[in-house]
Amino acid sequence: MVLDFHVHLYPPEVVRDSERIAQREDYFALLSSSPVHRWAQVEDLISAMDRDGVDRAVVFGFAFNDLGLCRLCNDYVLEAARAHPDRLIPFAVVPPCVVGWAPRWSAPHPWGPWGWGSCSPTARGSRWTTRARPSGSRGSATSWGSCSCCTARSL
Repeated sequence: MVLDFHVHLYPPEVVRDSERIAQREDYFALLSSSPVHRWAQVEDLISAMDRDGVDRAVVFGFAFNDLGLCRLCNDYVLEAARAHPDRLIPFAVVPPCVVGWAPRWSAPHPWGPWGWGSCSPTARGSRWTTRARPSGSRGSATSWGSCSCCTARSL
């Protein structure tokens, strides 16, 4: 099995508004302006996976400081995984110390994320610490990291 373990998916709204978002999200501005950065939506990813012989991919949005943008991306990722359950493994991304994310993302449901984490070193209050797994996480690991997408269940 060929597994791509680090794929960012972006909903159309984020791609469309990326310049405006980058004005208030410094880390997003840095990464999205990189010469190696590519915008990926679910259709683009599935086509590239088919072309390159990739069986499955771990997908997530982006660790925005704006919780609304995190929710938008997480919803997009979960819908993509629902449409392609044998190809995409969804992770939810949240800024680690923002109040209010847990009620929306901790309720268990069949299409819930397999893991939780934040990849943003600039997220508000971010520390290199490990915390207890959020209630309802489908992952088998017992912790999640505030600076990496590190909780996963067995494939």
